[in-house]
Amino acid sequence: MYRPALTALLAAVFLAVAALLPQGTGRPIAHDDAGLTRGIVVGTSTAAHAYLWSSADAVHYFARGTEVSIRVIEYGENWIVGDQTWYMVPPEWANVWYVLEDGSYVYSAFVFIPSDAEVAPWYREPGLERYVIVDVSDQVA
Repeated sequence: MYRPALTALLAAVFLAVAALLPQGTGRPIAHDDAGLTRGIVVGTSTAAHAYLWSSADAVHYFARGTEVSIRVIEYGENWIVGDQTWYMVPPEWANVWYVLEDGSYVYSAFVFIPSDAEVAPWYREPGLERYVIVDVSDQVA
C-alpha cells in the first residue's frame, strides 16, 4: 500500500544525494609516456558523447576494434539505469565514463583497456584452431 510512496521517496533522496556528489573530478588512470591510456572499443557503433549522459549529443561513433586514447575517468550517468527513477544500489563501475583525448565522453563498458600482454578479446592468432568438445551423455562441453 505504501510501497510506491516509499520507493518514490527513496529515489528522490538518492537523486538528491547524487546531485551533491562532485562531478567532473577527473580521476586519472594509468597513462603511457604521452599521458594517455590506450583503450579498444568493444561495442558496435559506440557513440562518444558531448557530455557524461547517454542523451547528450553524439560527437562521433566508433566501430568495434577502434583504438581510443583515454585521458581520465569521470563519473556521470549510470548508463544501465539511465533516467529511470526506481531506487537501486549502483555498483561503483556503473557510472564510470572515460574522457577521450578529444574531450568527448564514452561509457566505460564499451571500452576494453588491455594490460601490456593483452589484446582485444575477439583477436584470434592466425593459424590456431578453436573448437569445443561436447559430450551429450555427460552433458558437458
